Order: sequence, then structure tokens, then C-alpha cells
Amino acid sequence: MQFSAMVFAAIGIAGSVTALDINCKGNGNCASQGDDALTEVHNKILALGQGSTFSNGQHIACAGGTGQACAFYQNLVGTQTAAQAAQHVANLLDHGCKTCGSDPTDGSNVSNGELTVNWVS
Repeated sequence: MQFSAMVFAAIGIAGSVTALDINCKGNGNCASQGDDALTEVHNKILALGQGSTFSNGQHIACAGGTGQACAFYQNLVGTQTAAQAAQHVANLLDHGCKTCGSDPTDGSNVSNGELTVNWVS
């Protein structure tokens, strides 16, 4: 019984390493953006036409000026709307993120597409 519990625990750990879920990770410069950067990005996305579409790498909205936190998609197949981007940023805020992070577009694995808010120059 203990052996099978250890095997399942090891499988769970291995799965969590390969399938990164919603997270608050980002460039080391994210901390310089202040605690309201993600909220600012969210508000700017909400101000867009919610039917506007975005593809990989396209900046959706940014907080601040030069050297800023920007929202963009990665590993995406096709496009997503501003309304979907706003929901992904809301998910990051609900997760406790303040400046940077990634939310999987499929809800579980950033390798299948993600909305990322990260520092860009």
C-alpha cells in the first residue's frame, strides 16, 4: 500500500513538472513594475474592443512606459479575443499574481497555449 502511494506521488510530481499550470513566473524585472501592473494591464484590455483578436507574440496591452509588463499569447494555435485575454488576466489576479504570470488557454498546460504577462523592453 505504501509503495503504490509513493508511485502515485512520484507520478504526480513528474506530471506537475512537465505541465506548468497557471503561475506568477516572469522575468526578474517584473518586481520593478509595482504591485498594480497586472491590474493596469487588465484594465487596458477591458478598454479594447472585446472582439479584437490576437495571435502569438502580439502585444495586447502594456503597463507603464519603456521597460514594461505586457500581455501576449505564446504557443497558441489560432487566435483569441480581447475578452478571452481579459479573462486570462483575471485568472492571474485571482491566483494572486501582481505583475507577471501565465495562464494556460486550455486551463491546464501552458505548452498548449498561454496568455503571458511579462516584462519587455
